[in-house]
Amino acid sequence: GATAATASETLIAFEIADQEFALPIASVIEVLPSPEASAALPHSETAVIGMVGLRDTLLPLLSLRTLLGLSGAAREEMVVVAMVGGARVGLSVGAVREIIRIDPAALEPVPAVIASRTKGETKVQSVIKAEGGKRLIAVLSPDQLFREDIMNRIRQHMPTVTAQQSTVANAAERIFLVFTLGDQEYGLAISAVEEVARLSDQITRLPRSPDFLKGVINLRGSVLPIIDQRRRFDLPDGIEGDAQRLVVVRNDSSIAGFIVDGVSEVLRVRENSIEPPPEVVEGTRVLEGVLNLEQSGRMILLLDPSQLLTRTEKGLLDALGRVDEAQSAIDQSAGR
Repeated sequence: GATAATASETLIAFEIADQEFALPIASVIEVLPSPEASAALPHSETAVIGMVGLRDTLLPLLSLRTLLGLSGAAREEMVVVAMVGGARVGLSVGAVREIIRIDPAALEPVPAVIASRTKGETKVQSVIKAEGGKRLIAVLSPDQLFREDIMNRIRQHMPTVTAQQSTVANAAERIFLVFTLGDQEYGLAISAVEEVARLSDQITRLPRSPDFLKGVINLRGSVLPIIDQRRRFDLPDGIEGDAQRLVVVRNDSSIAGFIVDGVSEVLRVRENSIEPPPEVVEGTRVLEGVLNLEQSGRMILLLDPSQLLTRTEKGLLDALGRVDEAQSAIDQSAGR
């Protein structure tokens, strides 16, 4: 348990031109929907889309598809804001798919076919083989993405930020994973999110369990209860589809997977921009605050991970009985 968790590396996976790539989350600052407009930079590389405003600062925006030399449709929906060579840049990508926690020993060397697709350079540092090798996710090396001359040009346009300003800003900021249920957006502190994964078909249903408990799955050898978050919040059933995700949440020794309609972004916000939850909202005990993004007309309800798991667990104790009972149900389902 603890040793594996300490040794694990967290990556954020996304699509570019129908291929999957990932960046270490340590280098990612936030993930946002693509801006509608950007200001072009004179004499810039083809990879440089332009400059965009991001909360009181200007950010160079680059096409990761062009940087990797990939052909294909330019369906770029999201921007991954990352630290690359000491500069904060926006990388335009397709849909952001997952947050993956992986044992570094499971990262494999780069196959020649992927190296050749990305001009054979050292941009791809390793590969994850998911779903028994059916999916290949290429892990990018943040420091190898740009040539030094491109980095120098980007730095010329960057506002200067002193180390002291940077520390003050970081100390007062928090990072949330934003997901949707119906028409409402919710946020969870990224520190409580173990991983974000596609929804498995291998959910074992348990008899005499509460309506909101979808069942259990075997997640790398551990029994993980799966909660239908729509039913937990008494929302009407949604349409099952590719956008649905499983958000695995850990708090102390408790862990559960929550089914959500989609994951929209990873958002870094200033601590003082979080408002207390309104007292009139029913079930506010599960809320730690509200984020009111006036510019975009969005309101994000921030969930308290401890309350989310504690309240869920009360119902789960009766449903699951003992963990070995759940394991036995999984074993029978697998026909062992």
